[in-house]
Amino acid sequence: MISAEAERTAIYNEDVEINAAVMNIGADIFTYDDTDRRGSEYAAAINKLLGVIGPIVSENKGYFTNVSDTGITAVFENDCDSALVCAVTICQTALRESAETECLKGVTVGISYGSVCLSTARFERFAMPLSVSYNIHLSEALSRSAAKYNARILVSDSAVSHIPAINGRFNIRKLGMICRRDGSMAEYVYDVYDGDNVDIKYGKRRSKLFFESGVDLFLAGSFLQARTHFIELLKFNRDDRAAKQYIYTCDSCLSGEADELSKKYIEVW
Repeated sequence: MISAEAERTAIYNEDVEINAAVMNIGADIFTYDDTDRRGSEYAAAINKLLGVIGPIVSENKGYFTNVSDTGITAVFENDCDSALVCAVTICQTALRESAETECLKGVTVGISYGSVCLSTARFERFAMPLSVSYNIHLSEALSRSAAKYNARILVSDSAVSHIPAINGRFNIRKLGMICRRDGSMAEYVYDVYDGDNVDIKYGKRRSKLFFESGVDLFLAGSFLQARTHFIELLKFNRDDRAAKQYIYTCDSCLSGEADELSKKYIEVW
């Protein structure tokens, strides 16, 4: 019987295209300036992070495909549900242990879903696993953007649509729309706040319907109404960074300073 690890190794011996949930795990260790990094310390921090999150990823039927300055990438073949459960567990672990474990500080997760090509880059004796997908870049963009909105887990609509009964099983709110800089590949993005601390989670849960109504007003081009909506929201959830970002964007739209993409998308990458 071939082990799961052997099967994964075999995958990279030929080009294989799979449908998978793609997860990018970011952390503060990936945002240091180069002048703050010392090679051996940086490598040790990444290995320590892998040691913490690796068992969680494996338990949820995922496997790592890449480590880079943008974070750690894992894929979950045809399984967005397990990917989201994994993300929540990783973020809850980081909340509990980050005070004692430096590598867990600032952990954020982005999840998307779609086609991924797995292969191997080779030249003479050099060989390295290679994973190629639009969704890899999207999951990286989501992970990078999360902290900006005081979020831990951002999930694209392509992944959300593959998770059964997501609203009854997870705490989730529609954050807005995201697109590529050329205006293509636009889709909704959601904030899954089960990985947030208790106070932030309570604030988001309490204001969810009001927040999503403001998002809908913004997407309909009713910038003045949306702005008023988010200002009211801040009266009972004053730390909502996404609401503050919408107010700033609405101001830009009303003053004529916003470009066409900014009038519809909360994030352009």
